[in-house]
Amino acid sequence: MEMERKRGFLFLLGLGILSLLLAANVAAEGRGVSKDTIKMGMILVKTGPVAALGLPEGWGVEDTFNEVNQKGGINGRKIDFIWEDDQFKTPNAISSFKKLIFRDNVLSIVTPGGTPQTIALFDEIDKNKVVTIPNGLADEMYEPFKPYIFLLGATYETQIDLMFDYIMNDLKAKSPKIGVVYAETEFGKKGLEAARKRAKQYGLTLASELVLNIGSVDASTQVLALKEANVDYVVTCNLLPPMITFLKTAEKYDYRPTVLGINWSCDDMLVKACGTAAKNFIGVNFVGGWADDSSGMKKVR
Repeated sequence: MEMERKRGFLFLLGLGILSLLLAANVAAEGRGVSKDTIKMGMILVKTGPVAALGLPEGWGVEDTFNEVNQKGGINGRKIDFIWEDDQFKTPNAISSFKKLIFRDNVLSIVTPGGTPQTIALFDEIDKNKVVTIPNGLADEMYEPFKPYIFLLGATYETQIDLMFDYIMNDLKAKSPKIGVVYAETEFGKKGLEAARKRAKQYGLTLASELVLNIGSVDASTQVLALKEANVDYVVTCNLLPPMITFLKTAEKYDYRPTVLGINWSCDDMLVKACGTAAKNFIGVNFVGGWADDSSGMKKVR
């Protein structure tokens, strides 16, 4: 599946919800709404180490709004869409949020960035009543309840739980040695906490806890440590680029554990980049594949 063909892949469900919210709230003019336009903003990485993830999402949003405009808009109003690139950096996301709300005067912001960016913007989102669908998926996006935030899928904590359940119940592993590889970011740390909790529930002790940061170009230290500890299952909470690095490095050292990754590492780019190194990789995702016979994927195709 080419990147261009993935437009709309992750945001289809979320944008459906957002469209309903918009339709219900633009009957009268207000912030970002005139008699013929609705201003919408988005904060999402376009450049930097994780641009390969942000670009297809952003293109999906653009395509969806273009389709809405081609069909006459919402209540006769066309969507004026502004995309701000935060480079996956929290200070950039904060300044972009203020620009979109106070200078561009947008009605709402589709996504305020990833987990760290959204957490940093919680107060601003609530104070300015900005309906958002963040691509960050930590439990604290909705616990405690946040009226303007709508998640698009299963949280990182839930995904980590499913990895352990799959290892123990589906693979029926006996006394498995499980290691965790995570990004030293808010979402990565949430994954680590979830792994510790789920391991304890199964009466297990994690064999290893290792950081692999987003910009890493080599994972030799992590791979050799896991191999030395005889870890046979690696639970990860990381993005696509470092996961490609990890799998290719593991193959280099002839280390072939079962590796499980969250939704942000579920991409055909991983298979294309890693080849045989991806053989033992299992991804957890809440979005269907390109060939799925579902109404959502039919629409995307």
